[in-house]
Amino acid sequence: MAAQSSSPTSKRAPLAALTAAFLGLPAWDTALAYPDGAPWGAANLDNSENCSSCHFESEPIRQSNAIVLKGFGDGNTVAPNTSHVVRIILNDPYAATAGFQLLASADSGDPGRFESDAADIEVIGEAARSIAPRTVVKDAAWSFTWHSPSPGNYPVTFTVAISAANDDGSPFGDRIHYRVVTIEAPTRVPDANDAD
Repeated sequence: MAAQSSSPTSKRAPLAALTAAFLGLPAWDTALAYPDGAPWGAANLDNSENCSSCHFESEPIRQSNAIVLKGFGDGNTVAPNTSHVVRIILNDPYAATAGFQLLASADSGDPGRFESDAADIEVIGEAARSIAPRTVVKDAAWSFTWHSPSPGNYPVTFTVAISAANDDGSPFGDRIHYRVVTIEAPTRVPDANDAD
């Protein structure tokens, strides 16, 4: 029989839960703390209510290679005023469930807007989040649409946070992955008069 691998923090989670119970601390269920998803803005590490303020046992993983963002074209450039199917993927072998929040910002103004008809994704303009945890089998993935802004609103910065949780209902043993991606507009948008 093959040996099972475990999360580096999974062995500490039961001990942490027992310690909390021994000390008379209340039971903690982060999914119950925010049943409709993390507070808007939680993907921003500078925000006092960021994802790692609730999932606090491990240090947040900045610029995590476990997060893949797809759908932004070649070299992270996009044409203005176009729609793109964005796919966020988490590859964390220790995650049992996962949830995400994505924020778009542009120093010059409008970062575009998100749109989704998925029952477990909520969007408000330039922000999107999962409102129910996804069970992770090999990876977790979410897809939705981003409508890119008009010229003059670039670069657009996307900040994503994903909770890779062990599904024990506590803040212990979870890992928070962060990634920031900047999207540029092409230096020149081809028009109908361009020669082939």
